[in-house]
Amino acid sequence: MKNQEPDIQYFVHPQLFEQYYEILYQRLLPKLEEKRICELGAGANPSLTPKVVEERQLNYWVTDASAKSLETLPENYQRKVLNVQQQEIAPSLGRFDLILSKMLVEHLPNPLFFHRHILDALNPNGYAFHFFPTLGSLTLW
Repeated sequence: MKNQEPDIQYFVHPQLFEQYYEILYQRLLPKLEEKRICELGAGANPSLTPKVVEERQLNYWVTDASAKSLETLPENYQRKVLNVQQQEIAPSLGRFDLILSKMLVEHLPNPLFFHRHILDALNPNGYAFHFFPTLGSLTLW
């Protein structure tokens, strides 16, 4: 991925959050080759349910900066304390077919550090899927 330009697409749509799960479950999961997924900053609330992780035989990693948040996760989730503002993803966890986050990026003082390390941690033809509010959204008001 380092030698090629990433295919980055941005979507701005008021109802996109309603489509978050459809995009994740119906469009992205079926495309994954190795089914190795990392959700950054999910803590105790990962996007994919334990049932989906088991049924689709996913190697699903959940990270958070807080160990306490990760303690309540069911057993079929891999977990790692990871501060995405200070630690690189690939050296800590390896590479992934899909890296996702939900409502994380707006909390980061340096999103550039975060995004650079996302690209390094993706397998070739991997996907990054981040859901975050924009300046005009109700979430940031």
